[in-house]
Amino acid sequence: MWLVDRLNRVYSLRTEGHDIMNQHSRRNARAIAIAKADDSRTQKILALTYTAAAVLTAAAVIGLSALGSF
Repeated sequence: MWLVDRLNRVYSLRTEGHDIMNQHSRRNARAIAIAKADDSRTQKILALTYTAAAVLTAAAVIGLSALGSF
């Protein structure tokens, strides 16, 4: 009977190890998903910032050239 108890204990430890590994995998997957979302959000913010800077620069150049023609 001790052999069955021993095998059950080994199997139990093995499945606990898999559960812990699955928790780490899920945690890592969640961290990667959050990082990708943050990266996407950052790229959108940078694109909007650069677009606004380009529009303001173009408006300034047009305004200065209009003032220079007077």
